[in-house]
Amino acid sequence: YVQNTMDNLLNETDYVPVMALGDACWFVASNQGNEQQGLRSLYGNRLDLVMGGVGIGTAAHLTSMEIAEKINHPIRFVSFKSGAEANIVLAGENGVHVSMMSSNEFTNLKTRNPRLQRLAVHCERRLPEAPGVATTKQQGITAPYVFNTIVANVNMPAAKLQEIKVILNNAVVAVGQDQILAMSDFNPPNFRNQSVDDYHKEKVRVMKAALIKHRAGIEAAK
Repeated sequence: YVQNTMDNLLNETDYVPVMALGDACWFVASNQGNEQQGLRSLYGNRLDLVMGGVGIGTAAHLTSMEIAEKINHPIRFVSFKSGAEANIVLAGENGVHVSMMSSNEFTNLKTRNPRLQRLAVHCERRLPEAPGVATTKQQGITAPYVFNTIVANVNMPAAKLQEIKVILNNAVVAVGQDQILAMSDFNPPNFRNQSVDDYHKEKVRVMKAALIKHRAGIEAAK
């Protein structure tokens, strides 16, 4: 969505946010480093670090560049057909050293490879199952999160738009933050007193800023 609006394939003013599932709370996992030191444990690694993910210029790719900048160590991003594929290669230690994954996926892959470590949580909050794992922001990383918002065309009748907005956001509140996180790994903004409009604007702004900052790196990776 964001890249398409920047490429003028979509007109951003044609859409308004209706509901947000929020940020995907995924671990930055690695078969290098250790959880106690977090991302800085990758510093000084003698390997040519590779991070696996989906798509060039995506949140995962931008995160890899921000981590590389922070630890002062190059990280090459390799795009896979799916995040699951990248994570399997990570667990098998077949050329990928870092990737992002859900808590359940980490638990499953950890049984295959005990060397896997959670170096950070890439969202606004720490996860209850890993309170000792700091967020990327707490470790000095400013990178866009994978986020999910539902948008509607501005030409939708205002009464219908408001009706849908109320139904969806009431449903989010009714299900509850913990249950939504457990089911989907997403952290809705409704539970931190942030409107859907403000959330959407903030996430689009952060994504645009990162895409502009890393434009050269994105082009080089294509």
